[in-house]
Amino acid sequence: TMRQERDPIERVKKLLLKNGVDAAELKKVDKDVKKEVDAAVEAAKAAPIPPEDWLLRNMYVEPKGCSMRMVDGSYQTPIYDPTYSK
Repeated sequence: TMRQERDPIERVKKLLLKNGVDAAELKKVDKDVKKEVDAAVEAAKAAPIPPEDWLLRNMYVEPKGCSMRMVDGSYQTPIYDPTYSK
């Protein structure tokens, strides 16, 4: 399908194989990445749901004249923290 043909990960895999990267090594990397992603998904599922106000914190830029629509239909201005670095 078109999606499979344009998938950047599959395109890079084909390019690597075409340029001599060992297929077994590529499969090992793929397997390791899938394990890491699966572990991250499980950790996220097991983690407590963060407080709702976290949606409005740690913005990278000061939100001048903008607001976010909340689930209840209200609007709130994000909280800009210039000390936020992560």
